[in-house]
Amino acid sequence: MIETDRLILRHWREDDAPALYKYASDCRVSELALWPRHTSVEFSLEVLRNFFIPNRDTFAMVLKESGGPIGCIGLVPPGDEHYEINPSEREIGYWIGHPYWGHGLTTEALQALTTYCFHKLHIPSLLITTDLRNIASQRVALKCGFLPSPITPLTASPAKPSVSSPEHPRVSRRFRRYADSPQIKG
Repeated sequence: MIETDRLILRHWREDDAPALYKYASDCRVSELALWPRHTSVEFSLEVLRNFFIPNRDTFAMVLKESGGPIGCIGLVPPGDEHYEINPSEREIGYWIGHPYWGHGLTTEALQALTTYCFHKLHIPSLLITTDLRNIASQRVALKCGFLPSPITPLTASPAKPSVSSPEHPRVSRRFRRYADSPQIKG
């Protein structure tokens, strides 16, 4: 568990399926988060069972005020990254429910997770991949000291088959931060 001023980052539980579905079924969230929209509570439960719960470094973003999950942040499981990464780095993924956009909560969560990754897990380099249209997620990365890499086409892979297609090509931006990089605020 990781705690911030307004959030608790904790492991997902099966009883979080309705909350996960509530936000992950919103196409405004899924389209920019680079994964398919959830179509039922049962689908969300399968995502929890097969992806979130087995990954010890994937956390529900729980708003202290309400006690319920409002988003997700964590390390992408090895082999499921959007691009090939360096052996000494890990990719971070995050999303938050639409009602909570623009409140600084994702920035707060990313700052806490970055500290956890550098100081507890001793990961020397972190990477974030965003859809090029997702300006808000790019701003979050920049506020937390991540620096942009070149813009690249986002191609489908066995791990991410629905990300891009010839009919709907996607372009992404990657951001990288090293453990010894200064944190940028603002």
